[in-house]
Amino acid sequence: MKRFPMAAVLALGILFTATAAAPADFDDAAVAYVTGDYDTAFREFVELANQGHVGSQTVLGTMYNAGQGTAPDKMKAYMWTLLAARKGDRDARHNLRAFGRRMTPVEIGQAELMAKAWLERRGR
Repeated sequence: MKRFPMAAVLALGILFTATAAAPADFDDAAVAYVTGDYDTAFREFVELANQGHVGSQTVLGTMYNAGQGTAPDKMKAYMWTLLAARKGDRDARHNLRAFGRRMTPVEIGQAELMAKAWLERRGR
């Protein structure tokens, strides 16, 4: 039986409890994430985030920030995190402040415009 580090088990628990009404694909993406299969997790979270799934948007922001499953991109990290924060995700609000401290006001403004454009494309 494969053993997982305690941090991975805790992270998985947080991911599962943070999204009580999560689609089944979220569970698969979360398992891929905590087991280090970032490419699979990234693909799944992108799809779910684009459907408006808040937990996936938060995780996707973190993955863009850390370069997990994709090249690091602080603008996309901020954009996805902002979308989740605006829906009330507490972790996203915390991450947004942290990400913003490492960005210029111009970069933050551009990321906000990206989020606005994403919302407009979806009629929200």
